[in-house]
Formats: sequence, C-alpha cells, structure tokens
Amino acid sequence: MPVAVFNSREQLERFCRAYLNARFKSILELLQYGPLPASVIASHMGQPVDLVQRFLSDLVKMDLVREVKVRNATVYVPNFLLLPQLGVEISEDLSKDLGERLFTALYEFADSHSDMLEELFNNLEGSCTPGRIALAVYFEAFKKALEGLQASLAEEEEEVAKAFSKRRRSV
Repeated sequence: MPVAVFNSREQLERFCRAYLNARFKSILELLQYGPLPASVIASHMGQPVDLVQRFLSDLVKMDLVREVKVRNATVYVPNFLLLPQLGVEISEDLSKDLGERLFTALYEFADSHSDMLEELFNNLEGSCTPGRIALAVYFEAFKKALEGLQASLAEEEEEVAKAFSKRRRSV
C-alpha cells in the first residue's frame, strides 16, 4: 500500500475502507501517477466507462478523489498526498521502524486503555461492532506511532542542522 499523508483521521479511515475494495484500490493506485480522465482509468481496468464513472463518483463522495475540469475534459485527482509521487523513497529500515513503532504504540494504547476497551466490548451496540472498535484502536495506535516517528525525525534533523552549522563555522 502506498505511504500517504491525510488531512484527517476520518479521511484515513475512508481510504483504508476504499483500499480494501478491489475496484477502488485499482483506481486509487492508478491515480498515483497523476490526474486521469475516467476513460483512461476504464481502459486500464478493462471496465466500461460508465461503471468506472460510478466508482469515481463514490470516491468523490468519500472525499478521497476530486473532479477537476481541464479544458473540455474532467480529470480525477486524489485528495491526499502520496509520498512516492514526490520522489521520496521509503527505505526498508524506515518501514521496519514504523512497523515496530506501530506495534509498540498499539500494545501501549491497549494496555493503558484496557478498562475503556473492556467496557466498549461489553457494551456493544448495533453500530459499534468489534471491527469498528479494532479499527478505532488501530488508528489511534497508528497516529501515536506516526507522532513518535515524526518526533525522532525532528530530533535527527535538529542534530544534522547543528552539525552542519558547526562545520560551517569552522570553515
């Protein structure tokens, strides 16, 4: 799955749900390469244009994709920033580090909120399924893992900046 930056937790949740749908996933992956009209997306997917238009309309309603009028055509653009588009390579070490931080944050969150989680599981209502609770816990842990990773990257940036300024002074 591509590494992406989202505006909100809700947008991340919508993206994850859409990415689990094979047709939405194909469209979201195609849009990584830039804005595309429905006809091009349909030809890549091997689907009729009207069917692809329906999928795109659903993605627009989910606020994951937006329509942009360009001359006499409509192209579709993702509403989130995909890091690989910017030429940022995600190293294996970084993804492993993020994975470790995610699992650590997930366990820490579950451990520190065990009473709340137990209460949630005991008081399930029709709209509050175990899957939704697990998803909420996962996103909270993911958010904490990203915050931790951002903090460590900021520290590294600060150290590099200090080293660079010291070297500059000595020259």
